Amino acid sequence: MGEKAPETGANEEPQKKKSAPGDGEGRWRYRYGLWAVLGGLFTTLVTFWIAVRYYQDAKSVTNSASAVAAVLAPITTVIGTMVGAYFGLQAGQQNAQQAQTQAGEAQKQLAVAHNEVAKAQQALQIKSDQVGKLAAAIPDPELAGSIVGLTPDEVKMAQPKTES
Repeated sequence: MGEKAPETGANEEPQKKKSAPGDGEGRWRYRYGLWAVLGGLFTTLVTFWIAVRYYQDAKSVTNSASAVAAVLAPITTVIGTMVGAYFGLQAGQQNAQQAQTQAGEAQKQLAVAHNEVAKAQQALQIKSDQVGKLAAAIPDPELAGSIVGLTPDEVKMAQPKTES
């Protein structure tokens, strides 16, 4: 019959499955990389076997060895270059994705920081206005300055201008 789904409370969030290093979209890259390496190794071994068989009747060992090396050199060079390029591109793409993720997180943190700075500047302006009004309400600039922590000149600047 059917199995019961596990009950969760109203405040509980379903747990997300943590991905292993081989899971997800990067998994296929490693599979194809493995096949590329194995294919290159297989091709090299088959070419080596054919070259050894073909040149085994050479008159001297030196001629045979140099002939096999001459046959294998271009093949192993091409295969090595392609496999190296494949893995180099994969590593570059992975690093680019990580850099983009980190840049996005840094942008979010920067936006939060700018927001906090704006809030702090606004609160500072409000408090500054309140201190100015308080200092302006006290008729003696020296007394007002000692209460609010301003110099007498700053208190005079904060007092409203009266027209004569």
